[in-house]
Amino acid sequence: LGGGALYWRHAARALEDGIVAWTEARRAEGLTAGFDGLKITGFPLLLRATAYNPVLVRPIPPIGPPTGPPTGRMNNGAAWAWRGSEAVAAFRPWKPHEIAVRFPGTHQITLPLDGGGWTVFATAARAAGTVKLDGNGSPTAGEMNFKDLDIASSDGSDVLTLGQARVTGI
Repeated sequence: LGGGALYWRHAARALEDGIVAWTEARRAEGLTAGFDGLKITGFPLLLRATAYNPVLVRPIPPIGPPTGPPTGRMNNGAAWAWRGSEAVAAFRPWKPHEIAVRFPGTHQITLPLDGGGWTVFATAARAAGTVKLDGNGSPTAGEMNFKDLDIASSDGSDVLTLGQARVTGI
C-alpha cells in the first residue's frame, strides 16, 4: 500500500505540473488562460483534477477595415472566450489516454460573429464526456453529453433548452 500511495502522489504532482505547463504554454501563444484554484483528488484509483473558475480567452486581433457587409458567419481568427464555474478531468492511472470530463455550474461562452462577439451562458443538469488521446497526448476523439441544457444569450432574450444533446468530434 505504501508504494501505491507514493506512486499516486508522484502521478498527482505530475498531473498538476502538466496542467500548469499547459496553461503557461497557452499564455505564451497570446491567450489568457488560468484558474482561481486547482485541486487533485481521487486516491487511490483515480486522478481527478478540478479547476475552479477556469478561463480561456483569445484576445481581439488588430482591427482592420471592413471586408464587406455582415454575413452572419463566424469570423475565423477573431476573439473568443470561455469562462466556467468548474472544469473536471479524471482518468485511471492505468488508462491515461481515456479522460472523463465534466463541466458543472454556469459557463460563459463568447463567439465571434460579424466582427463582434455573441455571448451565451450555459448550464446543464449534466455536462460530461470523454476525450481520447494518442500516444503523444494529442486528442483523437471526443464526446460530450448534456442533460437539461439551457443556453441563454447575455441579455436573456434568446433561450435554448435541450432535454438531451450529444456532441462528438475532434
